Amino acid sequence: MREIPSHTDYDRYRTGSMAPKAYVSPTGKRYDPNRKKRSALRTTRNMAGGLLVAAFTVVTVVMLFFILMASKSDAAPVILGHRAYIVRSGSMSPSINVGSLILVRNVKPEAIAVNDIITYMREGGSSATTHRVVGIENDGGLKFITKGDANIINDPVPVESSALLGKVVLSVPYLGYVIGFAGTKLGTMLVLVIPGVIIMIRQIALLVEYSRKREHAH
Repeated sequence: MREIPSHTDYDRYRTGSMAPKAYVSPTGKRYDPNRKKRSALRTTRNMAGGLLVAAFTVVTVVMLFFILMASKSDAAPVILGHRAYIVRSGSMSPSINVGSLILVRNVKPEAIAVNDIITYMREGGSSATTHRVVGIENDGGLKFITKGDANIINDPVPVESSALLGKVVLSVPYLGYVIGFAGTKLGTMLVLVIPGVIIMIRQIALLVEYSRKREHAH
């Protein structure tokens, strides 16, 4: 810590005409002009670390939920009343790309309008299809004319209202890839290990910072 020999130098430090450094005033008071800046940086760093841990925790919980649901049933997992599907074809590109995760809300067939994106079961099909509604027929029963955004022509067979699974309300790009990988043995192991490592590193960093503060205090 530097001792200021005169009031003249002290005034120059106060007015900023000299480079800001930690010093002791003529009255013996310790002054560090960069202290607030360092404190703000530490606060920002701690907040960012906390948000990162929270984000990893949420993603981990979601992926574990999907893994658990997939192991129990072939049906789509349900999140807050919405079915979740992983898009595995590019027929809806660029609106919904391969590897996206979509959330489908159960709605009445009468609530579907042209331009809505719906998920339905094809007649005789074993997996769900997600296409855009380009027309509605109501002759002898409600039916939807559908088409993939990437396709040139409409789907050959209209969708019966009884085959409707719901309306797409959310699409998250690439999340389906992550969840699909998490369902593998290696993916499940990483889902469990990575968040734990991050939390451990953060705790070590906090302990190191606490030790440094104690050393400076003494």
